Amino acid sequence: MQATDRGLTAAFLTRFPEAVDYERARTHAENSLARLVQRAKDGGQLRDDFDPADVTLLLLANSGIVGDSHQVSLAASRRLVAYLLQSFRAGDTEPLPPPPPLALHHIHRPPPRR
Repeated sequence: MQATDRGLTAAFLTRFPEAVDYERARTHAENSLARLVQRAKDGGQLRDDFDPADVTLLLLANSGIVGDSHQVSLAASRRLVAYLLQSFRAGDTEPLPPPPPLALHHIHRPPPRR
């Protein structure tokens, strides 16, 4: 969905900022995600060093995909997400660097100016 409609959520939140209790919804989503991640780790499905910030990282990486056409963008998005989902699985893996301090609100924040 993110690959085919990048601007809908941002446009809605910009146009109707009071229509959604964004902070409450974000907090609920982040808490639910943290519980889901822990359940998947406890069940042996996720690598031990997986962090909820990795989901934000996946969403940010996927939002950066730009193709020559809708079909190219969609194919690239599917491939990227498949690679990342495979890398999240528990198993014989090398340790990763520490997770970045990312949360879901970083998805809607404009990039910093340099």
